[in-house]
Amino acid sequence: MINIERLWLIVLLIVALVVPIFGLIPAVYLFTKRRSTLDFIALNGWITGAIVLQIFYLISVIVIGWVVSLH
Repeated sequence: MINIERLWLIVLLIVALVVPIFGLIPAVYLFTKRRSTLDFIALNGWITGAIVLQIFYLISVIVIGWVVSLH
């Protein structure tokens, strides 16, 4: 691979790591406020699902980055 392609892959991996982190911030906020606000009680399962999905996405991006770095 040429250097530009490697640099582009590094930039894409960094962006892919930032997205789930920004997705976790509102999910954690809603998770902490879910019991105190009546509007959030109905979203209890969805908020937990969103957190699990973001964590799974973050772990998968880390694994993909690790596998790419091995090659």
